Amino acid sequence: MPLVPSAGEGSYTASLFRAGISKIGAKVTEEAEEVARAATSEGKARVIEEISDLLYHLTVLMAETKVDWMDIEYLFFPLVFLY
Repeated sequence: MPLVPSAGEGSYTASLFRAGISKIGAKVTEEAEEVARAATSEGKARVIEEISDLLYHLTVLMAETKVDWMDIEYLFFPLVFLY
């Protein structure tokens, strides 16, 4: 199963892939900043929305760079369970 389901050529996801890694990376940066801003000055619902946007853009970045969640699991879970 692909990281990002196939999307129509006119979809936002397809436009990100066409724009390339620089645009995708910029969107990840933008969304991370929005998460931080929401966490400091907005309510929980807004934080959830922004985290969802960040995870979406990270997933697109992962697909573009051929990184799978299993690749991340190796490093992520020790961080979660050791700290």
